[in-house]
Amino acid sequence: MPREDGRFDLYHSNGYAQLVVYPPQGGKPVYPEDVLNRMRILRIPRVPVARIQDIIDEAAGRPVRLVEWPAGAELSSSVVVSISDDAMKAFVSMRAPRKGGGIPSKEVITRRLADEGVVYGIDEAAVDDLLERRVFDTPVCVARGTAPVHGRPPAAEFSFETEVGRPFLVDESGRVDLRELNFIQQKHEGDVLVRFHPAVEAVDGKDVRGRPVEARAAGATTLVKPGRNAGYNEDETAIVALADGNAFVKSNAVHVEPVVVVDGVDYQTGNITFEGSVRIKRGVADGFTVRVGGCLEVGECVGRATLVVGRDLLLRGGMNGGNEGTVECSGSVYAKFLESASLSCSGNLLVTDAVMHSQVKVHGNLGLRGKHAELIGGSILVGGNLWCRKIGSVAETPTRLSVGVDPQLILEASRLYARAEALRDRIDDLDRIARHIEAQLKAGAETAPDTLTKVRLERGNNEDEVRGIEARLREVRASMKPPSGARVVVEEQIYPRVIISFGVEEYRSPAAGTGRTILKIVDNGIIDAGFNPEDPPDFETLIGTDDFQPSRSG
Repeated sequence: MPREDGRFDLYHSNGYAQLVVYPPQGGKPVYPEDVLNRMRILRIPRVPVARIQDIIDEAAGRPVRLVEWPAGAELSSSVVVSISDDAMKAFVSMRAPRKGGGIPSKEVITRRLADEGVVYGIDEAAVDDLLERRVFDTPVCVARGTAPVHGRPPAAEFSFETEVGRPFLVDESGRVDLRELNFIQQKHEGDVLVRFHPAVEAVDGKDVRGRPVEARAAGATTLVKPGRNAGYNEDETAIVALADGNAFVKSNAVHVEPVVVVDGVDYQTGNITFEGSVRIKRGVADGFTVRVGGCLEVGECVGRATLVVGRDLLLRGGMNGGNEGTVECSGSVYAKFLESASLSCSGNLLVTDAVMHSQVKVHGNLGLRGKHAELIGGSILVGGNLWCRKIGSVAETPTRLSVGVDPQLILEASRLYARAEALRDRIDDLDRIARHIEAQLKAGAETAPDTLTKVRLERGNNEDEVRGIEARLREVRASMKPPSGARVVVEEQIYPRVIISFGVEEYRSPAAGTGRTILKIVDNGIIDAGFNPEDPPDFETLIGTDDFQPSRSG
């Protein structure tokens, strides 16, 4: 065992000088002169040498009170108490003592906590550990409040995806991967569709000052109910499937609908009309119609066909309609591409490649996310937001878009305007006819007397109708004010001959086109906010949101 000399500590504690002497281990002992010299340096009042010698002889290794020393407090460690903003935690930080200073006792720390109002949740073990390890200049948590248990209403846990197509899965090239979308979620008889969790009762907590922390009460909720081909289990803790089929939620009820899977639609199958969901492995031949009340998935490219879908549509191979293919969808549409097609959907439209030379009416948002993600030609009406890489083409293909306004308003305004123009043309024709009849009458020609009366009556009726149309047009235009949240995000380029309308406001691309940008409506005007690829907006928030409400017809 190595030889060790005796040693001593001399420090201030609770207003006194404290002396601790540790015995030697085969080495030299502590001498009174060593202690007296240290006392002189620290300006500790004198103590009889015999008193010091007695403590050295005992060498008990524990503090012995020597003499009152109030001035030593300046050398000792100080205690700082801090409390978190929510008063759920209290911290103690000890300042490191100077030479000759001591550390506070547990009683001092407890008293300082009480002085700061900390009376609840004190961790005695944490205080002991702080003193034992002598942690200085670092806040240590020594008290914790009790967090409230917030109330929670009964909750429903679904065993299937209730938002079909969400979240969007993006591959390495940035394209939304249509292979990962599965609109038809097959369930079997007896499968659990929804599991219910009981409500949690609210329990108040308490902060470190002893004050109550109020828990939020459970809010009201409406749990889903069993719908078609679904029912409760025996103890009504879950909803189970009563038949095989596709599970979905509609009108706050869980349904299971039958599913039909076919290889393709052609002369062997004929047109398909089905109340449930249909999965077509291949394609739909030209001239055929598919009508489904549920979801529809088509594996290959669709051509000159008609698709009428009650909920959501997935076109894995896209659609090249040849100016004859049409889609009417009451939900959202996900497609690889659209070309020379007519499409109307009540939800969102998500395309991975391009929308070209098509007539598109989307009540929700339109998002193009892929390698090309282009909008070229045609007429695009979008009730919500728009996101793409490019609009138009190098060939300066005329491309017209309307964003942020219910397409029904745009179409109504177009019909009203066309009708008014036709009536005005007819009024001009009637004026010419009336002048001709009047000239004939003056010349003595034989003309039926009521002919001129009929012409004038028709002209008056047409004028009345024009005035009615003009009044309705004013109402429609007043409703065509897009919300301030309407956005057009273009990641790369807007080519020349592109017109983008936000209600009655228009953006026309300059002769040289424009680069990446974000167009938005502000104070009834369109501004170019610029697109920063280092900090782009969130695609799913902008395109996948269900909160965006376009201007709608009354």
